[in-house]
Amino acid sequence: MNTSCSSACLSANEEQISLFNQKNFQEELSTYFERLLDPESSCFADVTIKCDGVSIPAHKLILSARSPVFAAMFANPMKESRENEVEITDIDVSTIRALLMFMYTGKTSQLTASSAADLLFAADKYQLPGLKTACSYFLKDSKRVADPRHRRLARQRIEIRCGGLHLQQI
Repeated sequence: MNTSCSSACLSANEEQISLFNQKNFQEELSTYFERLLDPESSCFADVTIKCDGVSIPAHKLILSARSPVFAAMFANPMKESRENEVEITDIDVSTIRALLMFMYTGKTSQLTASSAADLLFAADKYQLPGLKTACSYFLKDSKRVADPRHRRLARQRIEIRCGGLHLQQI
């Protein structure tokens, strides 16, 4: 039995291992960051997001790294930076939780036409282009939003909340 392996074979295997390790690392990191959202793991949180009477512990570093809006908020002597509290009144708590999930893990929860429209507004407000793209694609995909009434409702919600967003294909 011949056990020699050519350099081409070896480099292909090394590339596969590298891709596997990269994917594994990304999945693990996403899982670890998701744990930071667990209220029981909030001992390292340094900011509280208040929404609909609910306090959600969060981390300035992650929020600032993901959103230029949060970065500006925390880098300047604004109320949010001084008090370590961000009051959000124009987005509901379930949308804020979904927004944070995306900011921490890069994942979105199960979207509906309504939740995608609300999340699109939040993504626009906090300048998260990846999330805006994901929500837009979801809303444009007629297979996912098959009922014309749901598409119409989503479009109306976006027009009301996001005024300037391009809605031609939704």
